[in-house]
Amino acid sequence: DATHCADYKKSKCPKNCYRAMLTEELRNIIYALPTSWAYLKGTKECGIAAFTGDGTNPEVMISAADMIKKYDGCGVPTIKPWNIDTIREKFDLIKDSGCFAVAMDVDAAGLPFLKNMTPPAGSKTAEQLKEIISLSPAPFIVKGVMTVKGALKAKEAGAAAIIVSNHGGRVLDGTPSTAEVLPQIVAAVKGEMTILVDGGIRSGLD
Repeated sequence: DATHCADYKKSKCPKNCYRAMLTEELRNIIYALPTSWAYLKGTKECGIAAFTGDGTNPEVMISAADMIKKYDGCGVPTIKPWNIDTIREKFDLIKDSGCFAVAMDVDAAGLPFLKNMTPPAGSKTAEQLKEIISLSPAPFIVKGVMTVKGALKAKEAGAAAIIVSNHGGRVLDGTPSTAEVLPQIVAAVKGEMTILVDGGIRSGLD
């Protein structure tokens, strides 16, 4: 994990380790997702990448950005798949945080509480993702990928990494586990993009 990285031992901040994660220089890394900004101090000290959350209240992202900045950029602000105007606003809030990456949990497009919300949220095409990534103040991670099609869309759009995730299995009934879909996604990406995974893996049998 990041505690074994020379940069971490030297600086006590795993930010450089996280950047390495996106360039595949670091093969094994632990990350905490989702988490509130209250955990940023603890995750930084443990060499764990903290992904902060988002909400309809702008204060959620403002507070997360402030805490990420306080802890030397050792965190990943994670935004919902809002419309482009709202995404621009979110990027403005986090651009000075020094975060090493930005994420979007695209699987949140299926969350019942986000339907018919203001601002609106929804699924993204490859072209829409390209535009979002071009505006991002840091390398962009697409979270919530569960299919080969979704992985290739993120790759085409220029994402630095994807997270194979089913949002804790609570977005849609009958969603497969990440362990079930991971092999075909890895095969399709062909080592050309960093792949992270959360949930669905409980033992070596998986």
